[in-house]
Amino acid sequence: MRPAFSCTDGIFMDTYDLDVESWAEQNFGECDFNDKRLTGRLVAYAAAAAQSPDDKTTHQTQTWKDCKGAYRFMDNEKVSFAKIIKPHCERTKKRACSGVYLSICDTTEISFRRRRSIEGLRPVGDGNGQGFYLHTSLLVSDSTDEIVGIAGQEIFYRIDSKEKENTAKRKQRERESEVWGRVVDSVGPPQQGAFIIHVCDREADDFDFFGHLVQNQVGWIVRACRLNRLVHQKSNESTPKERAKSQSLASILDGQPCLGTYELTVKESRQSPARVAKVQVRCANIWMPRPVASSPWAKQHAPCYIAMGVVEVREIDAKKGVDPLHWVLYTHEKVQTFEDGWQVISRYEKRPLVEEYHKAAKTGAQIQERYYRTAARLERIVAILSIIAVRILQMKTIANRHPDRPAVGVAPRKWIVAMCAIQRLQFPNQKNLYDPKTITMHNFLRGIAKMGGFLGRKSDGEPGWITIWRGVKDLLQSLRLQKALRNVSDEEICG
Repeated sequence: MRPAFSCTDGIFMDTYDLDVESWAEQNFGECDFNDKRLTGRLVAYAAAAAQSPDDKTTHQTQTWKDCKGAYRFMDNEKVSFAKIIKPHCERTKKRACSGVYLSICDTTEISFRRRRSIEGLRPVGDGNGQGFYLHTSLLVSDSTDEIVGIAGQEIFYRIDSKEKENTAKRKQRERESEVWGRVVDSVGPPQQGAFIIHVCDREADDFDFFGHLVQNQVGWIVRACRLNRLVHQKSNESTPKERAKSQSLASILDGQPCLGTYELTVKESRQSPARVAKVQVRCANIWMPRPVASSPWAKQHAPCYIAMGVVEVREIDAKKGVDPLHWVLYTHEKVQTFEDGWQVISRYEKRPLVEEYHKAAKTGAQIQERYYRTAARLERIVAILSIIAVRILQMKTIANRHPDRPAVGVAPRKWIVAMCAIQRLQFPNQKNLYDPKTITMHNFLRGIAKMGGFLGRKSDGEPGWITIWRGVKDLLQSLRLQKALRNVSDEEICG
């Protein structure tokens, strides 16, 4: 088997394996359940599920023997979410061997239908749903936006809050927000020659989380949640003055000069339509003090002060009725110029990649449409489908990185030959474009996407992962039919 990855001269050389059997072996073959039969069963099921990730288990396995094996695997006490996900996470971190990588972190709600009786689930959302939460660190190359894989992932359940509980008391007990720090610890420090920056939304704005980041010697870009937080403006001293006057973060930013303006494309949302926003950029450098009401962990492990840069993005001249864009971003780096701020902003703008991953998991892999009857079984199937969701999302990045790269050597030869044959039947005038020996990855994936409903008009842009994976599913069905017909004689076909 060819190597799954290599690092040469500080550049990550991707060698995605599109063949499902080889991919399943790479991502699940090292799972340790103290039973080789369980590992073999997992690899077999993962390969089958990767061919049609949105299908039910019965459709993915196709035979009662394989289906029963999958059900027994999901019900085995030796199997757990953590054991399934661990080898993939370790493989992802090894691939991040040179350069800067963004660990884009977020939590998504995994909700199952309320009317079903499922043992072990807890309330989610507004309390009317049942399920759990999935917290993910998605590792992305900063220079190429390539999806490397999941670097850390954890399932957690809602913890009921107590009435009349102040901040000090809440900090003394277990809290849901601690998952952010635990996942940072599971990702750990970067390899020599690499650097990891954790990119997070407002849920991560917690001193404990920053303490875990410092402890693991990694960077961060975190959107501020509370602009009334009291901090110290950083001066030229290398350490903060204990008696320095504290100010609110908002007041410090208000006193900073505008370093420049630029236009930012804002996507459509429930609150406002799509638009091009004109924004101002301001920067400041601060010391964030450890809160008086701190958790036992922070008092023991976190520093008294953490140095940070702050970048503010504020929309000006917003139209009436539009909620103006306003980001305040904490970062590990010192920021002084517009270029410093721009680098922080451009990295934060990649945060929607993790939302795209959640969409791939919920829509592409149909995580929430699984009909297992216990939380433990659902956790195990979610672990498998979470890794398959990475594969779904990665497919789109192959053509973006090296559009002129020959498909031969990346995609299975039978995929290339079958796709080209199908497209040449539909487009006889494009035989040169769909030549199996010379077709590029760009044209190969566009051809697959056309099988999934992509029209390929000039105004359509590049295909998304949904049409690509619909095409992959159709292609694999065509290959199965072709294989079946080879084993059937003409007399059997004609009767």
